[in-house]
Amino acid sequence: MPIEIKQISPRRYEVVNALTGVIHSTSTSLKKAQAQKRLLDAIDHGFKPKKNIVKKQGPVNPWIAHVHQVAQQKGISYRDALKVASKSY
Repeated sequence: MPIEIKQISPRRYEVVNALTGVIHSTSTSLKKAQAQKRLLDAIDHGFKPKKNIVKKQGPVNPWIAHVHQVAQQKGISYRDALKVASKSY
């Protein structure tokens, strides 16, 4: 699939399929247009992008973990647990 990057105004570009005329992105920067072109070329050659990318979360802050634990144990809201947990932390 021949993909072209066309300049539509100063510093604004669009990514277009040269054969079909389908516009894949419009009014974007040159850097983003080049990235879009690389992605479309890769998909044309068999690349299958992942659909659900979930970022790994870091370890939970010990204070937040303590507040959640107090809220669960006492059956109260997180907001109320903040007050109670500050006395026992």
